[in-house]
Amino acid sequence: MNSERMLAAAARLHDAGDFDAAQAGYMEVVAAEPRNARAHFLLGLLETARSRREQALLHLQHSLDIAPAQADVWRAVGDNHLAGGDSAAAAQAFLRCVQQDRSDAIGWFKLAHARQNLEQFEEAEKAYRRATRLQPVFPEAWCNLGNVLSARERFEESISSLRRALAQRPRFAEAWRNLGVVLDSRLGRREEALECFERACAEKPDYSEAHFSRGAVLGALGRTVEAVQAYERVFELDPSHAGAYNNLGIIYLDEWLLEEARLCFERAIAAEHRHAEALNNLGNVHLREQQFHEAAACFARALEIAPQFVEALNGAGLAAQELGLAQEAAGHFDAALALRPGFAEARANRAMASVQLGDVVGARQCFLEAAALSGNATLRIRAATLLPAIMGSSASIQAEHARVVQGLGELADQPLTATETQLMQYLDPPFYFAYRGWNNREALGDLARLYR
Repeated sequence: MNSERMLAAAARLHDAGDFDAAQAGYMEVVAAEPRNARAHFLLGLLETARSRREQALLHLQHSLDIAPAQADVWRAVGDNHLAGGDSAAAAQAFLRCVQQDRSDAIGWFKLAHARQNLEQFEEAEKAYRRATRLQPVFPEAWCNLGNVLSARERFEESISSLRRALAQRPRFAEAWRNLGVVLDSRLGRREEALECFERACAEKPDYSEAHFSRGAVLGALGRTVEAVQAYERVFELDPSHAGAYNNLGIIYLDEWLLEEARLCFERAIAAEHRHAEALNNLGNVHLREQQFHEAAACFARALEIAPQFVEALNGAGLAAQELGLAQEAAGHFDAALALRPGFAEARANRAMASVQLGDVVGARQCFLEAAALSGNATLRIRAATLLPAIMGSSASIQAEHARVVQGLGELADQPLTATETQLMQYLDPPFYFAYRGWNNREALGDLARLYR
């Protein structure tokens, strides 16, 4: 039997799943013809099917050493690198593939996928478009192109590409989920997004990421009972889903169920040690429990992972503030505001740090800026009623009296609304003045009325 017939017979065994017999057939050809490129290629595919990537790459490289211009072999090399998590090496191999065969739509698709993994979105888009020109009915390519366009913040084009994928394959669960993600997180169209996530769950009931996304949008819509049920389904499918534990913990944290929230965040971190958001949220639990050293440690770990995580910087500032480290707190708030100038909570917290540092003028300015950003009227009241830490002379007391009375008078004629939580967070009771030894019944009365 000649080598071609022997390879064909071995390939049939390979396709039938009889890997040992197939390997024996391929090796017999290699023993007779050591430079048979096709035999080495098929051995590489066999080892790939066995998930033995190192051996697969050795055989594939032998094939390329013999005959470098083999597009299908380069593609197999890329597949092995991609499966091993080496997207850079995969991209190089897929590029060699399409250089050998520029009509290989699958090769262009895989090149795009590798570049997408490397966040080379412009180059990924070009390769996906090349794949779809060569093979217009290619729902996987249209779906991935939609994801790349979303990453490039071209959301309407992204939606169009994802809908094209769904027109070609209406039961494409991944495309339904991806479309929902764009509608929800990018455009805020949550009701439409929910319909997409529910369709994805219906088409693929065991698709944990679709259930996770459904839970996230239900939570954002305030339908927390349904959100919890969605996350419970995620845990049935994937007991170590860090994102679902984190999101469920946020629901519990918002409801002040601190023990339940802590457990969820700890499970998220156990599943994914570098989950910066879960570490930040666990820090918030510690803040609410007044465990400030533990909170500071959580925020520090989150910032080691994501140094520009503004919520963690704000949390670190709050923890430092509670530990009496006003200057350190101010530094954290300043860092958060440098990254996100419109972060109203950090601006208000920076004002509180300025109060601790004795900078009443700076605190007043920060409170007013925070009020303008957030619409929180309490912050304007706080700015109007700030007093220096020390007022020694009679003249300074009278000057502050006049300023506060004027500030309260200006606010009295304006419609101000604030929640009880906002009042308690930023405004002391009317004893604010008396605490500092300044008893002015008229001003205290004005403040009391505003406070009520």
